[in-house]
Amino acid sequence: TEKISAGACRDLSFNIGIGGPLPDAIRNLKKLTTLILAGCSFTGGIQVLGNLPQLSFLALNSNNFTGGIPPSFGLLSNLFWLDLADNQLSGSIPISSGGSPGLDLLTHTKHFHFNKNQLSGSLAGLFNSSMILEHILFDHNQLSGPIPPELGGIATLKIIRLDRNNFTGEVPANISKLDNLNLLNLANNQLNGTIPDLSSLSKLNVVDLSNNSFDPSVAPNWFSTLQSLTSVDQSLDPATCSCAYPYTGKMIFRAPLFADPSDRTTFQQLETSLWKELGLRPGAVFLSDVLFSSDDYLQVQVSLFPSTGTSFATSELIRIGFAFSNQTYKPPSIFGPYYFIGDTYVSFSGGVGSGKSQMSKRAIAGTAVGCSFLLLALMSGATFAILKKRRPEQSSGRANPFASWGVAQKDSGGAPQLKGARFFSFDELKNCTNNFSESHEIGSGGYGKVYKGTIEDGTGVAIKRAEYGSKQGAVEFKNEIELLSRVHHRNLGIIDPAIHDAAKSAGFRRFVQLAMECVEESASKRPTMSSVVKEIETMLHNEGLSSSGSSVTEFEHAGQATGGPYGGAVVVTGSSSSSSIISEEPSRSHRGTRH
Repeated sequence: TEKISAGACRDLSFNIGIGGPLPDAIRNLKKLTTLILAGCSFTGGIQVLGNLPQLSFLALNSNNFTGGIPPSFGLLSNLFWLDLADNQLSGSIPISSGGSPGLDLLTHTKHFHFNKNQLSGSLAGLFNSSMILEHILFDHNQLSGPIPPELGGIATLKIIRLDRNNFTGEVPANISKLDNLNLLNLANNQLNGTIPDLSSLSKLNVVDLSNNSFDPSVAPNWFSTLQSLTSVDQSLDPATCSCAYPYTGKMIFRAPLFADPSDRTTFQQLETSLWKELGLRPGAVFLSDVLFSSDDYLQVQVSLFPSTGTSFATSELIRIGFAFSNQTYKPPSIFGPYYFIGDTYVSFSGGVGSGKSQMSKRAIAGTAVGCSFLLLALMSGATFAILKKRRPEQSSGRANPFASWGVAQKDSGGAPQLKGARFFSFDELKNCTNNFSESHEIGSGGYGKVYKGTIEDGTGVAIKRAEYGSKQGAVEFKNEIELLSRVHHRNLGIIDPAIHDAAKSAGFRRFVQLAMECVEESASKRPTMSSVVKEIETMLHNEGLSSSGSSVTEFEHAGQATGGPYGGAVVVTGSSSSSSIISEEPSRSHRGTRH
């Protein structure tokens, strides 16, 4: 009980280091209302939990529990959520008989999640019309016998998953009376007879009756009348994300009400729901690696970015983790029930760890000093090497320093090093500016004109389109991109359709300050690019280094260059006046990342 102590709510979810049998003393926690042990390493039986009369939320999923479901669980009259999924529980589901209780007494429970166990036996007597169940997830077990007709009398049912068992007999005809049913999956059983008419189920999104022994027949006429059914398309080209310090994890939806993972609108709803309900900023959620597993579960990799700073504080992660594990976060109803498996997060703001895991202040100071000397030595060596290499390449590099941009580590073109990016195609940029019309023009600069537009999610953006014959040189343009890409501000977004696989690099505090000055709302407060380059050279000189970039003199004579390297568009976007610069080649179209 050192880990599970007294209190109304205990959430120890996804602590893989916590395991062993449940302590007997847990039966003394009579005031316990919420117990979440999902994703730990507990073993043995769960009988000790049947004597907690106030328990309303019990999540034991994804452990190694064995044995049967205790009949005493039927006495937990306040139980709202019962999740025993993904364990090694065996035996039959207890039904009340004589003086022995059973789960049929749980008339206030809405969630029976027993999937992925080794449960066997019949469901006879388990269901009755007094129940208010919404989700019955019994898939991936060894249950047998007929599907009880009492199931059709629970009017509140929304999701039924009895697939991948050994059920026999006919599907009860009164299933067609479940007006609120969204998903019905009876696949991979031994059912026979005829398929009941489900045409009255107007809310039904997913039906799977495959791999049974139904009487041979053509598809019933009523099947085409179910307008809410979704199509099946298992193709998807998942995006990737490479931004700093997100909290990542996997959301697993056990009974989604759709079967098309390539529907962008559906996942935009999930993305918006996540940042709103979790108290994050708009655009702070990135979804990737979306796929349906062989179990018909939907898996989505989720990356959450902090609203302020570059990393989450411990308290923020605890709040977000609790929202997932305690199911206080509710995804859009079309996604159905879910659970979340979080990845280990080590980049806490303000430090991480305690006790034995922390370094002493003396050790930290020594490490910092050593790293500083090492960093200076590496920078000096790198600068010397670059200067030597630059002499024979300067003339060609000056004319077109981006000519060899491409797959990382296969060229020497020196693409700008950005922290993260979201890709836009040139067509998307044309659409949001009405083909760069004059009515959208809001200004012009040394590189070209600036246009105002609105992207698909409603965010207002400024798009700077560079032109051949620009008065500014290519190197200066690249330097501007790199400097501004170092800035991380809650109102600052970076979108880059042409640069990918770029390595990450750290900058100095003054570089960040200088970059923020460059994006001041008032033009009078913004420094000229020549003064920016001069300031950079001064900073390098103060560090005892020589600039390998363009000098002020080179910048001031940039107008003599024969054309700029860009015929595409440059996007500047942000939630306020703060903004950043990115680029696009007109001949390339990408889908990519968002920061």
